[in-house]
Amino acid sequence: MQFPALEVRDLEGTVHVIPDGLPGGPHVIILAFHQWHQSLVGQWKSDLEAWALRHPGTEVWEVPSLSSGYRLFRGSIDGGMRAGIPDPDTRRHTLTAYTDLGALAKDLAIENLDTIQLFLVDCSGTILWRAQGEPSAESLRSLDSATAASAGSEAVASTRAKEKVADYPRPPAIERVDRRLRAAVAGNVIAETDSPIRILETFHPPVYYTRPEDVDMQFLVPSPHTSFCEFKGEAHYYSLVVDGKKQSNVGWYYPHPSPGYEELANHVAFYAWALDEATIDGEQVVPQPGHFYGGWVTSDLEGPFKGEPGTMGW
Repeated sequence: MQFPALEVRDLEGTVHVIPDGLPGGPHVIILAFHQWHQSLVGQWKSDLEAWALRHPGTEVWEVPSLSSGYRLFRGSIDGGMRAGIPDPDTRRHTLTAYTDLGALAKDLAIENLDTIQLFLVDCSGTILWRAQGEPSAESLRSLDSATAASAGSEAVASTRAKEKVADYPRPPAIERVDRRLRAAVAGNVIAETDSPIRILETFHPPVYYTRPEDVDMQFLVPSPHTSFCEFKGEAHYYSLVVDGKKQSNVGWYYPHPSPGYEELANHVAFYAWALDEATIDGEQVVPQPGHFYGGWVTSDLEGPFKGEPGTMGW
């Protein structure tokens, strides 16, 4: 799940858009919805300070979140908060949000605004951990584990050799790889595997396919839509239905692939833009430019990529 873009202002007056506009990271973001939530935030304070010391580069941000109807009174409300916080660093790490709380709760699958909500968010906005209410030994252990796992995936990405997509072949190559793929929507894991198939074609980032037994088919509905690839053959499509919301034709597969691509049969690929979480080895991917293309861009790739402006004739 992705943390939604949220415009906030710290108590020193600087405007940010979280999570992308925050320095450092990963971040723990604490959403508080009532004045009395401050006592709950205080219960987490020493534990989160210790967490940040154990994981250099991490930061903690408190986000008092009020209904957008209070925006007219922001000056006096924020001024009152600022007057009660003498430490400049604490003021910089206190970010007020005046927003549609119903929409925010829906985006983050929050069922209860009567307690605080905590999120560990990486630099791409992916939510790696969440908790609510009072701290517990288990929640703190899982926070440490999620932070360590995030650091490990970033280290793997930084040491992996760069691949130039211009060097990929045409006709495209097919290969099964030892990489961790995860696809999720609204907290529901749609696909997860340690051995996806990659299709590598000149100027395209890899398209990843997951074997059907590693896909949760309860979320997929067959679509009448088809398309044709000159190399792989006729593709059939799935629509994705999660929590009653349907996204049409966002997954596809080849029931009878062309010679040379037989291993691809019935494996499912997804458009990254349709997913809240689309990760390779823990890294949130970027969708290939151009809504039609299905490649997943990771930090170990060098472009340019087909789909960018001026590339349609490639």
